[in-house]
Amino acid sequence: MKVKILSLVILVSGLLYISCTNSSETAIAESKEAPNPVAVSDEKLAKDTRVTWYSDWDKGMEAAKKESKPVLVDFFAEWCRWCHVMDEQTFSAPEIEDRFSKNWVTIRVNTQDKNRYATYDGKSMPYQELSGYFQVTGLPSYLFMDKEGRPVHLLPGYVPKEQFGPLLDYMKDELYKKKINFSDYFKSLS
Repeated sequence: MKVKILSLVILVSGLLYISCTNSSETAIAESKEAPNPVAVSDEKLAKDTRVTWYSDWDKGMEAAKKESKPVLVDFFAEWCRWCHVMDEQTFSAPEIEDRFSKNWVTIRVNTQDKNRYATYDGKSMPYQELSGYFQVTGLPSYLFMDKEGRPVHLLPGYVPKEQFGPLLDYMKDELYKKKINFSDYFKSLS
């Protein structure tokens, strides 16, 4: 099991490295043309999309259990520039919104929020502590959880929509349990 998880981590990390090196120049060029993103509340993207982003961890986890759907947790902070870029370029893409609305429960966790609490693994903790519990060390970070609410993989950094969509499909279909390498899966789509 550890080898499978380690290989998944290595493959996804490699994909992330490739995507960041290719997309960072594009994002930087686009950011020169666009104004700096403004601070938004932790309910960001809740309006103007078909996606329900739960800002309440417990309600989101309850919905996932009720609907028997996997969970994507977006760990963010208001000051995080790449969190805003992810919102604008990846999460708002129609193909990503479509996947989210049909197959996922999405939760947003503001890593700086000391007042909002989450219950996980029998423990109640503030969001700031929750991010530490899942070993979030950089932002943005995305925690993929299975339908039973168990963590599968934590992915840090910006991911372009062209790679994030297949990653959502890979995780939803639990291909990691079938020992299918994400890199091979991604190549098979081309």
